[in-house]
Amino acid sequence: MHSISRIIKKMSLATWMALIFFIGLLILGFMIHSTYGMGWDEPDQVNSSILNFKYVFRGNPALLTIQNRWYGPFFEVFLAAVQDGSTIQKLYLSRHLWTFIAYFVGCIFFYFLARRLTKHNGLALIGAICLVLSPRIFADAFYNSKDSPFLVLYTMSLLSMLWFLDKQTLWRGLFHAIITAGTITIRLPGLIIPALTVLGLLIELGNRRSHWKTAVSLFFLYLVMTIGFGILFWPALWLDPWHGFLTAYKFMSHFPYEVAMLFMGRSILSTQLPWYYIPVWIAITTPILYLLTFIPGLITIVGYQKNWIRKEISSTQRDETLILLAFLLPLLTVIVIHSVLYDAWRQMFFIYPPFLLVSILGLNWSWRQLKNRLSKPLALGLGIAVLLIGLLPTGLWMINYHPYQNVYFNRLAGKDMLTVQQNYMMDYWGLSYREGIEAILAVDDGDSISMLVETGAGQIAQQLLPLDEANRIRAVSTLEEADYFIGNYYMLSKPYPFKDEIYAVKIGNAKILSVYRLSEEEKKLPFVTR
Repeated sequence: MHSISRIIKKMSLATWMALIFFIGLLILGFMIHSTYGMGWDEPDQVNSSILNFKYVFRGNPALLTIQNRWYGPFFEVFLAAVQDGSTIQKLYLSRHLWTFIAYFVGCIFFYFLARRLTKHNGLALIGAICLVLSPRIFADAFYNSKDSPFLVLYTMSLLSMLWFLDKQTLWRGLFHAIITAGTITIRLPGLIIPALTVLGLLIELGNRRSHWKTAVSLFFLYLVMTIGFGILFWPALWLDPWHGFLTAYKFMSHFPYEVAMLFMGRSILSTQLPWYYIPVWIAITTPILYLLTFIPGLITIVGYQKNWIRKEISSTQRDETLILLAFLLPLLTVIVIHSVLYDAWRQMFFIYPPFLLVSILGLNWSWRQLKNRLSKPLALGLGIAVLLIGLLPTGLWMINYHPYQNVYFNRLAGKDMLTVQQNYMMDYWGLSYREGIEAILAVDDGDSISMLVETGAGQIAQQLLPLDEANRIRAVSTLEEADYFIGNYYMLSKPYPFKDEIYAVKIGNAKILSVYRLSEEEKKLPFVTR
């Protein structure tokens, strides 16, 4: 008790603020996790998680018959163990909560990464706040059980890697191997972590901070343990690890999914992406402040590279370089090998934390320039003003348009949301369908309500409703059978050909969902859903 008391007394104001921030974030997640809609992939993810769980603990071989066995199952097996399966609604809501909890843990690791790089508790806290005030990342932290957990494990593996490089010991290598294996068995781009670890060890050897025998032997053990835990965490590999892994790699590196997407005002295929697809999506969906501070952060890291040959590379320079590469290498890889990507840039969300860390370094550099050129009170006031101008509008936008942070765009995308809608996909997940169905149920007390939806995501959304309410909805496949039509403007920037709009979800001056009560004449219109 005395030791705990001493620790509390030694905690700085910045540490107390960080503690309060994370407690508040956790409480917020519990409060709002049930407000989000449901994406296309969630039923498939539930099926995959259950089949993986049954294969592991009951020996049920059904897993080996599905294509999704090549999706990394690490987080899905965890969800299968903790999700509440008492009702369909509770199952999905519990998954949303646990996915958020994983994101919450990732935010903590990100905070420690930022503190390590900046050596400043306040800047680390600002970094964590920036991560939370990243609308698309925050929204996916509830319903995206693939890309969000991968972002979390990728962040954790970067910190475990730097910790291992500081002091190569067996226990640190074991911890890093477990985290690395978990990362890889969510998504295969996690293979970048062993490559970065090798580079980090070479830097240590080149600067004589490690003995080559120790470094080589411990890296070999780390690699063996990573492979071992990777096989353990991926049940589909158990029967034939080598061929199974090669199959998974070929399958995921060129995922056989071709879909049309709206990008920069034209329809493109997921299999024929321009090289600038991901850079553009990052530029138009990241808050402007983070983009601006990334530039000095990048210049700061690259600036000392020319001196590497002539002088020793410090541990700080090593860390900053590896973090920058953790952002750049995956980005360059998908450009070079022409990876199949879709649904904006969610498959690349994992490179966002290292991007943001570089931005925090840029913010740190900018703060130092202010302190060197202005009086301390003036520099502090100007710094706070810049942060408020950069962060407050984003936070207010997230609150105002909750729970649709997934359709956030900055001003680079267009002057207003209606302009943006002409050029880019909005609610590609179909999350707004839940609100549309609830609107119908609120105005129609019938026991059997016929509903036609533009995309299949609308039918999936019913599973988030209480069973007695969901049973009142009857999904139909033609206008002729329907009483109501719900559309989420999936690839449509013009109004639907119906008149009686009883409900709409608007983001700015653009609609992302409309609900129509159909007339007998409209039921005869030649309208095709997706």
